[in-house]
Amino acid sequence: MQKNNNCSICKKKFIKIIDLGLHPCADTFLNSKHNANLLPKLPLQVGYCSCFHFTAINKVSGYERYQKFKYSYTANNSPVSRNHFKTIAEKLAKKIRLNNKSFVVEAGSNDGTFLNAIKKFSKSKVLGVDPSKNVSKLARKKGIKTITSFFNLKTAKFIIQKYSKTDLFFGANVFNHVDDLVNFLESVKKIIKPNGLIVIEVPDLESLINKVGFDTIYHEHRNYFSENSLHKLFRKHKIKIIRIEKINYMSGSLRVYAQKSNKNIKNIKKRVISLKKIIQFEKKMMVVKNKIIEFVYKMKKQNKIIAGVGAATKGNTLLNYCNLTSEHIDFILDKSKLKIGKYTPGSCIKIVDENRYKDFQALIILPWNISKYLLKKFTKKTRKPYISVQNIVKKLKK
Repeated sequence: MQKNNNCSICKKKFIKIIDLGLHPCADTFLNSKHNANLLPKLPLQVGYCSCFHFTAINKVSGYERYQKFKYSYTANNSPVSRNHFKTIAEKLAKKIRLNNKSFVVEAGSNDGTFLNAIKKFSKSKVLGVDPSKNVSKLARKKGIKTITSFFNLKTAKFIIQKYSKTDLFFGANVFNHVDDLVNFLESVKKIIKPNGLIVIEVPDLESLINKVGFDTIYHEHRNYFSENSLHKLFRKHKIKIIRIEKINYMSGSLRVYAQKSNKNIKNIKKRVISLKKIIQFEKKMMVVKNKIIEFVYKMKKQNKIIAGVGAATKGNTLLNYCNLTSEHIDFILDKSKLKIGKYTPGSCIKIVDENRYKDFQALIILPWNISKYLLKKFTKKTRKPYISVQNIVKKLKK
């Protein structure tokens, strides 16, 4: 395990470290409860810098995060994600007038949900790049050509030689997973055509702070970007940001539209959240933790069967941060075939088919980014008690 002692953007020393305790990799769901318990737990810490950026302190290898075990997240599994990618695919196809002669490359293409959509809207030639073997295979089954690899200079050169440079480079929730930001951005510059468009989506650090979204922090995420840190980084690599949109996806994301440039790019400084607010964020994390634990112990005292809803990476951060295990949560409801029958990392809770919703007497909503959707889906069928991070945070703001 390697350690980062400095910010990955400005290289300065951290002015504040936020510590969430010991956690296994969040997306490691295993078939055996015993093996889920044996997963190595590493310190989950992020460093805060004056350029308003969070950098993961402890570095877990890409192999450990995406290739040692089957990757469980698939965009097509969630109606929220499907709709998101369909909407942006249609928007981009019209915006840059993609056609059957256009070429689109996506890094971190997952199961091909976005590429499948943009192919339908524009008839473009598409190519995905993803390091996970099992999700790459799912994409290829849909007819989406996919290279099973990390996106880097070597991959970019291969794509140019075998196919061509690209009219559109797209990456959603991938840039924040990248270890080597320099290599990634230089690879993007190499593969994009002179007038090609670069579109990257990342979770918004400002939203994370304001919404107390600490469960967005896990080992798979290496960097947590603000508008300020994105402008600083892209400018350094002569990539001009055309604009940044704040979008609601993942309960707050930034969508960056950019192009490579040979000219000097003006330094744009955006508002930076104060250290005081970061300290308040840390205190609110503890309040959320205590409220969740209080709810669980109250339900257990009444001998209620407690179900978690949504076997998500965010949920695993929440469970491990609160030290909740199969002794506290009876099972977790989900509909993903890649997760049903498996156990959550560290907390060792069995994941069952969500059709078993009648079996529980209390609920914990785990992924706060889609909590509205999950609450509507499950609490509509029952009036049983529930708790979610989102509801706790709303009360904190009053």
